Amino acid sequence: GYALLITGITLSTACNKEYLNPNAATADQVLTSAKGLTGVTVGLQKTFSTSRAGVLYASITLNGLTTNELISINTGNTNEERLVAGGVQVDGANTILGNVWTASNKIIYDADNVINNAATLPDKNYAAGLIAHASIFKALALGNLSQYWEKIPAGTGQNVQFITRVEGFNKAIATIDNALAVIAANAISSSFLGNVPSGIDIPNTLYALKARYALFAGNYSLALTAANAVDLSKRSTFTYDALNLNPVFEVATSTNNVIQPKNLSLGQVGANVPDAGDARIPFYTVVNTTVRINGFGASTFAQIPVYLPGEITLIKAEAFARQTTPDLSNALTE
Repeated sequence: GYALLITGITLSTACNKEYLNPNAATADQVLTSAKGLTGVTVGLQKTFSTSRAGVLYASITLNGLTTNELISINTGNTNEERLVAGGVQVDGANTILGNVWTASNKIIYDADNVINNAATLPDKNYAAGLIAHASIFKALALGNLSQYWEKIPAGTGQNVQFITRVEGFNKAIATIDNALAVIAANAISSSFLGNVPSGIDIPNTLYALKARYALFAGNYSLALTAANAVDLSKRSTFTYDALNLNPVFEVATSTNNVIQPKNLSLGQVGANVPDAGDARIPFYTVVNTTVRINGFGASTFAQIPVYLPGEITLIKAEAFARQTTPDLSNALTE
């Protein structure tokens, strides 16, 4: 009897032991230090902008295949093929959609941890950089979810309610507004900028994303104001290196086995076919037996813009044209 009792106690105790890695930082240590929070916000950029599972590649693929700009060139790639087919072929099991959903929600969760915990750091200038950088990726995640779903989660965790896509865009704008207020009060420190990947112009990116999502939400006056705040002489890009490759090149261009441009008209027909002298065609495409990917997906380390100056100009033009009293003169000028 005692032997059984002792054995039972031993097994029970053994099963409840928690083995900790003494060399690993705890969650509290990560989320309460500038170094730990920097690692998390750099991770946001990696999750968004690299690999086939990242939001950036998945979003480009989703958009290109469903708008007929791209084609799937391997019938064995079931998820891409079903996006091309559309309709009932696109369901909740599609991994490309799943990648946008999963990675975006992870980014929102991790970004909230950075934003909330950075506010308690003593170095307010470093904290401002953390909050602004994380807010960019939270806004991008919210924006991408809102672009592809009619309703999105209002937050992260269990029993979360859903909100409309317009509310999702407005939530992204609120995230950006908070970041803009933070960096207006405390300028981003150079030490923070030296600890994150180069390429992203934080203030201009915040205004550009605010303009984008205000336009999508139908708030044309706000879109115009935000677009006017963007310095079009500045560039903002995702940069790549030997450990973090350009995802379009890594997955599609280098293999020529997943997606490629449909044709030199990028799938457009009739009046929508690009003009013969449209400089975008030779930039984004190249003919090598078939029409291949060029431009921002042309090489391993090619930078991908977070936004293009041309997008900001088009936002202004559309805002002028769509506002309550359309201003077609300024729309055409833009």
